Amino acid sequence: RRLRGFRRTLELNGVSLPDERVFQGSLQPEAGREAAHRFLHDQRQLTAVWAHNDLMALGFMQEIHRQGFQVPQSLSVMGMDDTDSARLVTPTLTSVCQNFSKMCSTAVDMLMEQRRGLTLRRTRVVVEPSLIIRESTRSLSR
Repeated sequence: RRLRGFRRTLELNGVSLPDERVFQGSLQPEAGREAAHRFLHDQRQLTAVWAHNDLMALGFMQEIHRQGFQVPQSLSVMGMDDTDSARLVTPTLTSVCQNFSKMCSTAVDMLMEQRRGLTLRRTRVVVEPSLIIRESTRSLSR
């Protein structure tokens, strides 16, 4: 679902994401390192990378740093989930924050309504994420 939403957002902004530019792997730092190795040996220039979660993004950043590239000067990197690790690395990682607390409290409220025999007012709830901009991304206009 994350990739589908990411692609949809890109398309709404006039950007396409060809399948060959998508790396699928585990949700661990090793997958990020593998993706970095693969994409850095591709002849096409990257400007930014979005990872499925912060761990993959951190693995990606680690590998490109090892190969002599700098974030965000060489390319921007963004993760997802806004984990504590995103704030502890240098440069700090830009991340999409999903409000898990709001998701959980809404789910509990809905369960309690059902348990009390009430008809649910809603069956689908969208909790909007927020973008936490940190040091790992830069504007292309700079």
